[in-house]
Amino acid sequence: MDFTLPASLADKLRAYDPTRPKVKTTRPDAPAKLASIAPCDDLIPFEIVSQADQAAAVAHIRAQPASHRYYRFDGPNDGFRAGLYHVLSTWVALWFTPDGLYGFSYATKNQDLLTDSRARELNWTEKKYGRFKVSVCTHIVRAEDVRTQKMWERSYWSLFNSVKDYGRTAHIGLHLVKRFQSKLKLMVPYWSDKSWGDLFERLGTENHVGHSIISSSYCDSNRDFTFDSFVKGSLQLSYTVTERGLQKEKLKSVLERPTIRRFITAKIEDINSKFFDPEFREFYKLREMAEKLTNYVKWVGLFTSIWPQVQLDHLVNYADDLHFSDPPYYVQPNCMDWIRSHMKPDTLFNLLDRAHRADGRFEVRDTLRMIQQCAPNLSVPERWRDLHDHVQKESWKIENTLEKLPQDLFTEPVKFDDWTFFQPSDTHQLADWGRHVRNCVGGSSYADGVRKKRHFIVLCMRSRKPTFTVQLKLESDKLTVTQIVGLSNARLSADESAMYSTAFSKALSMVA
Repeated sequence: MDFTLPASLADKLRAYDPTRPKVKTTRPDAPAKLASIAPCDDLIPFEIVSQADQAAAVAHIRAQPASHRYYRFDGPNDGFRAGLYHVLSTWVALWFTPDGLYGFSYATKNQDLLTDSRARELNWTEKKYGRFKVSVCTHIVRAEDVRTQKMWERSYWSLFNSVKDYGRTAHIGLHLVKRFQSKLKLMVPYWSDKSWGDLFERLGTENHVGHSIISSSYCDSNRDFTFDSFVKGSLQLSYTVTERGLQKEKLKSVLERPTIRRFITAKIEDINSKFFDPEFREFYKLREMAEKLTNYVKWVGLFTSIWPQVQLDHLVNYADDLHFSDPPYYVQPNCMDWIRSHMKPDTLFNLLDRAHRADGRFEVRDTLRMIQQCAPNLSVPERWRDLHDHVQKESWKIENTLEKLPQDLFTEPVKFDDWTFFQPSDTHQLADWGRHVRNCVGGSSYADGVRKKRHFIVLCMRSRKPTFTVQLKLESDKLTVTQIVGLSNARLSADESAMYSTAFSKALSMVA
């Protein structure tokens, strides 16, 4: 007779079972032996923290488990004054000093740290604390060193990555390192939307708007962000419109016209003023401003290629719309010819303005791409505001072949009262319906299902307006509605379902 023990009782009696592996019961974060940690009590200048206070902090740290080996010295009025922590045989001391940004010291027995790329550039000396021999370095980080010599740009206050210990540092990072960083970042201009690894980036590039701030395509890293440097960079990014359109030298001459130059220069001055304003801290906002300015140059190139006599005042008045989106990288001659033949500059300006107000960033760019596909045989829409949908319809017809679809359920539209039921006659009609009711019934999968007689698609109009889209399947001589939706895939209410069911039953009876 056998008995199965409950899991809790089996664990309790584990010692009686020679076949079960033994489980180690040592503490996961037990305090280290005091003798294993060197008593480094002079890593912070004594004028900042006395040796007696450092010795007391070291004694406290040596008695703590690994995750809590830190001590913070706070001043009565100015918050964080200095800090000390220990990670993997390494002491790190941090303090704020009146003759620099901050100071730091390391004392380590860790050979992995000494071979790390960040540590190799430091000046190390050997020092003994009792019977312990450790490698020690101390440095004062000054703003001038960062600004002029690119020294000490790294985050020497945090050795977590260098000593490769991620599991034990969360508490130290939260209660000491982040407190230190919070005070340090108040002492330097910084970008609030960039990582801590880039804390000194802005200080190191204070004398110019360099490639690390905007983009290497916009300006040289050794000069200010100027009109000339911007034009040079943006022309490198600008597409070649056509061999018949403006070449880059011609586009540059347009940008040099006083009206356009004043506008671009004002935008550049705005970027520069924000860059040098220590209260402005949004790096990606500056980048966005520069990218919008490049979009503007591209649109200027396109407009002046299509209409060489376009009024430059218009290019400035509609600047916000031109900033908003980027045109295609390359615009083919057939597209420009079609636009030139059928549109005026104001028409394209209005389309851009409408897209901007509707937050349709890529709408005009996609429209130009589809015009290239359909020209020169593209017809003109009834209203220019419908150009995108009009061109999309024609583009779809080019990309998708016209195929007949079976109409076995309703060979002709069935009409009564204000209802009309019919099956689509071909793939293009089905796609047109999908665009009007804003659902995906025009996709190839639905058309394939109809063509292979796997299901029926029935389209329903009421008062001559598209109303319902229905998918049905025939099983055991019974028609089953598998999907029925209104405009934009809206589900039917109970009243709408009853109304549709009554009307569809009558339509079936009329073709029986």
